[in-house]
Amino acid sequence: MISFILKSEPFSWKAHEGLRLAAASGITNDTNVIFTGDGIYTITKWRPEALGLASFEKMLEQMSMLNINFYAENSCIESRGLKPFEFIIEPKIISSEEVKEIISKSKAVLIW
Repeated sequence: MISFILKSEPFSWKAHEGLRLAAASGITNDTNVIFTGDGIYTITKWRPEALGLASFEKMLEQMSMLNINFYAENSCIESRGLKPFEFIIEPKIISSEEVKEIISKSKAVLIW
């Protein structure tokens, strides 16, 4: 199992590259994508096109057809005042302890 942790803001190159690598990983591996910190904004219905950036919506939709599990850290959602209906996908909302458990079971962890 490979886990990708997206903790950077969505308007950086890190979010785009992290998701692209996770998508590639999901083709042949059990893959987790954990949204935490400012990375939680990656799955919100913000409008990246307004900044001249590509939308994550289609990429995330396609990734959901692969062997990829999406998670969002609850404390990051709450501290930013976000609600699950604001997300473009339906990640499993997990605690910080569950994030640690996923990381400990992963063969590789990549942080973006």
